[in-house]
Amino acid sequence: MKLVFLHGIGDGDVKSAWCRALCDGLSEMAYPRVDFDDVIAPHYAPLLREDTSPPCSLPEPGVRRLTAAQAAHEPWEYECRQAAMERLLEVPGGSVTTVGFPESLAECARSVPVFEVAQARNCLSNEGRRGSVLQTILKELPQAGEVVIVAHGLGSLVAINLLDYLPQELVVHRLVTIGSPIGHLVMHGKKNPLLKAFPLTRVKTWANFWSLSDPVPYGRGIAHLFAHALDVRVELGMCEHAGEPYLRSPLVAKAIGDALFGSLRREVATINAAVDVPLDDQEKIILAALAYGHFLGDEITDVGKQKRFRAALHEVQQSLISDLAEQCASDQRTMPARLRELADGRRPELGELFDLGKCITVLLEIVSKNIIHPYEIDVSVDARQHALARLASALNFPERVGTTIFAALNDARREVKVKAELKLKPLIGLAAVGGGLLLAGPIGLMMVAPAGLAGGAAVVSALAAFGPGGMIGGLVAAGGLMAAGGGVTGAAVKMLASAPEALIQDTLARLLATAIARHKLREPRDDRIWFVLCEFESQIAREQHRVEPLSDPDAPSCRAHRRKAQAVRQALECMIKIGLGPPHL
Repeated sequence: MKLVFLHGIGDGDVKSAWCRALCDGLSEMAYPRVDFDDVIAPHYAPLLREDTSPPCSLPEPGVRRLTAAQAAHEPWEYECRQAAMERLLEVPGGSVTTVGFPESLAECARSVPVFEVAQARNCLSNEGRRGSVLQTILKELPQAGEVVIVAHGLGSLVAINLLDYLPQELVVHRLVTIGSPIGHLVMHGKKNPLLKAFPLTRVKTWANFWSLSDPVPYGRGIAHLFAHALDVRVELGMCEHAGEPYLRSPLVAKAIGDALFGSLRREVATINAAVDVPLDDQEKIILAALAYGHFLGDEITDVGKQKRFRAALHEVQQSLISDLAEQCASDQRTMPARLRELADGRRPELGELFDLGKCITVLLEIVSKNIIHPYEIDVSVDARQHALARLASALNFPERVGTTIFAALNDARREVKVKAELKLKPLIGLAAVGGGLLLAGPIGLMMVAPAGLAGGAAVVSALAAFGPGGMIGGLVAAGGLMAAGGGVTGAAVKMLASAPEALIQDTLARLLATAIARHKLREPRDDRIWFVLCEFESQIAREQHRVEPLSDPDAPSCRAHRRKAQAVRQALECMIKIGLGPPHL
């Protein structure tokens, strides 16, 4: 695979300092070095100046329109590749600087010749000059195969414009832009001449690296203008814009090295891999939840939707297993083989993981959550019911256990008047409490310790992997209750009682569904459910009576409190009706 380097302004780096810097970065990341004689580095610096030879016309576009079938699946296939690259680079959620732009950076932007926005705009607005540059580059590119394009500064504009004119059989395995000025809105005006339509079939991935201390990107990435790019912020020295510091950056070198030579990731959790370790409660729940996702994919009848669902599940599973592997390595604990073997996206093997009481709790949580968060794909109620029945069977229970649990959840939601649009949607409450996480669990609340405290690290890691809108929040709470006996504090219920109405309804429905399912499956009653509901009733009433006297009678918050109180009363009345209240009632 050939490496193509597109330079920015200046003399075009004829001394190839960029290649030596890249080799330094690759070596630091344990990748092989590249030979400058094997790279393509077109020299078009003179064409960017005013006193150049006569301009050329733009080349003939080389990108074909997508067929209807390609238009249906190429966008999500591209996103899957981008997500895999994001995992590779371990891109953080993003930190926000707490200090303003240093005055030295402003001075640099005003006075240093490297500030190239004006020249970039000039290149954009002059079609003849762009034609000369593009024709020069195309003469040096292969007509087929794959290339990795690295473009610095103004070269990033050239690279993006080039995508419209690539030879038909040439594919860009990865586009890497560094220190790009194309995030400037002022450069584009009313019309963006850079890229007519992103060639999803011709570019596999695109990473854009920028630094807050580089004046050329103007303190921002490019994804707001080019949605197919992944913005990655790197730390450079003050006013650094040259290509060399970027190319020595570990993240940039990793992106380029992976594209050229493949991943250097090792097999996960190899320490004492010959001796397997048992799954803990949280890992059992994760295994069951992923299996449910695979069953759910099987039940989708629309072929296009099924492909998208399976691709989303694959991404979620890979991300989760990768995060768990890193957590195990951090804890110096061998990753259980049953999780380790899921790294390639295969379907989990289950068997007996829970007794019936725990199974009710876990299956209720699983079916209540969006297994493929952050992706959203609507799946029919019948498909969910059949998938839950198959999950019960895979856990060595009769399929009717899954069917009964599913019916119990629907019955409970009708009792507490959960709105139709909320049915079977991912709802989970998270709040920081004293360094831990407060989670709405299946039968109340629990505290999850932060990383480093009594095994809490894996819990926090799993939460981060799925996100607060995903399934793991409630599932981990379920596992914690199984392990710890489900102690519930009034303070915890009080905090949740002031949560949004939809979350209250969902939590009440799952509490009631647990009681109904245990009753129908002839499991011993769990009196904690009644007492948690009563605590909810007291705390909601207190919140209602505190707010209403000073608020407008028809204030939205007052109406919400009344609906919350009504939902709790209906849940308690249902418990009494089916004989699950206190024995003396």
